[in-house]
Parts: sequence; C-alpha cells; structure tokens
Amino acid sequence: METNSIRDGIDRRTLIKTVGGGTLGTVVAGCMGGGDGGDGSDGSDGSDGGDGGDTDTGGSDIPQFGWLLTGNLRTLDPGRATDRPVTISSMNFYDNLVTVNSDAEVVGHVATDWEIEDGGERVVFSLRDDITFHSGNQLTADDVAYSMDRILEEEMGLYSLWQGVLEPGQTEVVDDNTVAFNLNNTFEPFIATLVQFRIVDSQVLQENEVDGDYGREFLNRNVAGSGPYQLPEPLEGGDPNQIEMEAFEDYWQGWEDDQFQRAQMRKVEEESTIINLIRTGEAHMTDPVLSLSTYEEIESFDNGTTMEAEQFAVFHIGLHTQKPPTDDPKVREAFAYAYDYQAAIDNIFQGGVNPPGVVPKSMPGHNDDLEPVTRDLDRAQAALEESNYTVEEINAAGVEHVHVAEIQRQRNVGLLFQNSLSELGIEVDVNPLTWAQMTERTSQMDTSPTAINILYASQYPSPDSFLYNAYHPSNSGSWQYVSWMDDDDLISNLENARSTADSAQATELYKEAQKQIYDSYPGIYIVNQPLRVGFNSNVDGYSHKGVSGYYGRFHDMSWSQ
Repeated sequence: METNSIRDGIDRRTLIKTVGGGTLGTVVAGCMGGGDGGDGSDGSDGSDGGDGGDTDTGGSDIPQFGWLLTGNLRTLDPGRATDRPVTISSMNFYDNLVTVNSDAEVVGHVATDWEIEDGGERVVFSLRDDITFHSGNQLTADDVAYSMDRILEEEMGLYSLWQGVLEPGQTEVVDDNTVAFNLNNTFEPFIATLVQFRIVDSQVLQENEVDGDYGREFLNRNVAGSGPYQLPEPLEGGDPNQIEMEAFEDYWQGWEDDQFQRAQMRKVEEESTIINLIRTGEAHMTDPVLSLSTYEEIESFDNGTTMEAEQFAVFHIGLHTQKPPTDDPKVREAFAYAYDYQAAIDNIFQGGVNPPGVVPKSMPGHNDDLEPVTRDLDRAQAALEESNYTVEEINAAGVEHVHVAEIQRQRNVGLLFQNSLSELGIEVDVNPLTWAQMTERTSQMDTSPTAINILYASQYPSPDSFLYNAYHPSNSGSWQYVSWMDDDDLISNLENARSTADSAQATELYKEAQKQIYDSYPGIYIVNQPLRVGFNSNVDGYSHKGVSGYYGRFHDMSWSQ
C-alpha cells in the first residue's frame, strides 16, 4: 500500500491508495457548519502565498500549527470522540493502546505486544513502562482498565464497539505493565477496534469525579492525557471556537527541533476565510469537508498544496430486499446496472473511485475477485426481463428514494437514480427527509423506503466494520440495516468470522460474505469518496493512515522551510 507525505509531491490530482476515515455509522450530511472567525486578511491581493505568516512562534522559527475545523468542539472527553473535532483533539491529547501504521496494520503504541489466549476470549497486553501523564502520574494497567470501564459503565461514545463483548470489570490488571481483556466471547476484530480506545489518567479523574460520573463533567473542559500536547489552561463555558495546545515536554516519543511545539484548533465557518488564512500563512491545515473549488484555490497558492486519498468509506444507495419490487434480486440487479456511476463520480462527488461492493478495495481483507459494477443498460434490461415484475408492476408498487433533506449532493444522487431508471421506463419518487425522519422510517421493515442514501465509514481496519452492522439481522431497527437482508448462509459466515480466533480464517469468511452480498445486489455502491485536505506547503511528514482521526495527529508533522 503506497503512502506519501505531502512534501513528496502529492497534490489534488494524485490519489493515494490508502485507508479512510469518517465515523462508523455516519450518513453523509455535507459540511459541518457553525462558528465564525477573523477574516485573516493582510491586505494582499491573493495572487500568491506567503512564507508562513507572522504567527507567534514563542521565540522559535517554527510557527504555531493551525488547524481549521468547521464544527464545534463540544467536549474534550476522548471517551465521547464520535465526531471529527473531538476525535482530532483526542488524538493529540491522549495515547492509544494500539494504533495503525501507513499500511492499515494494527501496531503497538502504549502496548508493546499482546497474546491471544483461551481461544480468543482473553487478550493480554504488555505495556510500556516509561509513559507519564501530563499530571506527572505514570501510566499503568490501572489506567487502561479504568479507561475501558468508564466507557462501558457510562455507555458513552464508542461503547457500541464493545457492547456485548466486554463488560465493566472484565478488564483485568495483571500487574502495573500487564492488562488483560476477558471477553464474553471470541471477537476476532477486537484488537482492531482498539485503535479507537484512548487512555485517561485514572488518578486525576477519580479526584475530579462528581457523583460517580467518571470525570465526565471534568473532561468537558480539561485534559487528563499522556499525549504529545497538553492544554495550557482549562476551557471556559460553551462550545469553544478555539483551543490552544502546547507540547508536553516529557512525551515518551520525544520531540525534534522541526516539530510543532504549539498548535491551535480554530473553528471557521466561511470557506473564503479558510482560503485567506491558508494563503496568509496564519493556518496550516484544513478540514476534509470543503468544496472542491476551495481546495483548487489553495493548491494555486505558492504556499499551498492539497492531498487527496481514498478512504475506507463507501457511499451507496441501499435497496430494500424484503419489499416489492426490490424483493426480487433481478430487479435490484437491473437497478445496479442502470445507475450512471461515472456521472455521479465526475459531477456529484467530483472525484473518487467506483468501489467493488461495500468493502473498499484498498481495505485489508477485501475480496479482490470482485469488480466494480459499471453502467450497462443492456444487462439492466436483460435482468429486468428475467425478473418477476413487469415495468408496470414495478411502477404500481412504487420506487421511493430517500435522502437527507437540504443536502444538494444527496438530492443529486437521487435525481441521477431517477434519471438512470427512467431509461428502463421505471419511475422514482425522490423524497427528502430529515435525519430524524429517516431513522424513524428505517426502524421498521414495513416503513423503510425502497432506496436510501447511506455512507458506511470505518473506524477500525477490518471488513467486519462494514459487513456486520449493515447485513446481520441482529441490527434490525438500526438505520445501518437498511437492506433488511436475511440470508442464512450470509449470517453464518458473518457470525463465524467474528467468533474465530484465527485471523486468516476470518478473512476468508469475510471474503465469502462479500461475494454473497455482491451477488445479491442489496445496494448500488457508487463511490469511495476521496478525503481531501488543504495544507501550507511547508508542512512536512504528513501521511494518511486513514482510520477516523488519524489524519490529524500534529506530532507526526513538522515544518520545512
């Protein structure tokens, strides 16, 4: 798997084959809004960029690193890191038990190694003994156990990753530098899910608990971590528009002279302001949710560049497999081959690749025997003729496409679906709904729409993150389970993959499950959306590791004149 830093000549036109971010179970909802910021103007004409601006460096030639976010940072609690701003802040204030490398492999971080015991029901981690928290307390197995227990007890944030697999009190402190997770049952993706598990300072939180809240209120405005950056002072009320970070001098991974000793996360809503802050050198990195024209303008600056990478995220139209007329797999096949994928990629998403099914091709464990479905009206017509429905019967049953209201991209996906099927004589009702209305509709089989826009995005590097929630009936009632598939062989493969301690065997079962889903056409898999980020071209060392939040770890980056 190829990775590159932005200083290696990556630009918007280069698609890096690597993994992606986002949030598991996130429906595409467009750019995050809110907030304001200064206009960043220095009176220049905007025709070229500066050399980094006049940002206060604290006596150093290295500027304060500036990251522009487009949403509110509602908390500093790493246990509730389910959106982009909180995840990014957590990656900088806290350490993970394990992490991912540039090949999307799970590797040690606080943990040096681990052993799988008892057929996969017990996983034992050895910990580094040289890590201290910002408080000066040493990080030990007690902190790991406390961190997991607080997530499970409070059912906060990413609790669903371990729901039913691990209970409070089942994370065992063996000794100061050894911790064991005693699982309810073998769960093959367990280690992969821990890339989203961050460790808090148990002593500090116990000292600041209110009515046994595991420090929930305290962590809204304070940090209790061991990560590369610390919070200079507690935040004051409300969702902050800006937070400051300063280097934790005793960070166990150390510091080089060209790394950023200070960093800032600043909320800016207007894309014109974002452009100007990058141009003047007052900011150095953008959110990955801006318009293509904004990235193109940043790339035109002397001090600007952009990175584009394939994500572990598939945007698709889910098709209801239990409701007429899409209860007929031949009708679903006709819909899949009628859709104009290239028009969607070129004109709606403005980039990306056509995915070969629900699991991105770049993800480890993908079934490489599968090829993307592309538009083929002859095949679509042939499938329709082999189906149990006539065009008249399909139109009588009704084909409803649902999308998030007020998001033009989502509406355009539906309009293209409508236009594509019209060439088969099929009528589509494009229906915008609020997110609350959509989740209510998808909670029941009878009320779920025929077709619905969904983005599946992975928070851990395993095919399980795409397959189980979307296609196992235990998730009935969840918005993720919009296709309502109920296939005994598929269910068996998904359950057996999760319950084996043999990773190679699990991979083969996941590949077989992908083929079963692919052949059933429960969705129209349109695009792996590219992750785009704008940079100051003096920022060096960035590489896209893909899992949610990992594109925003400032300690990985440095300043190059």
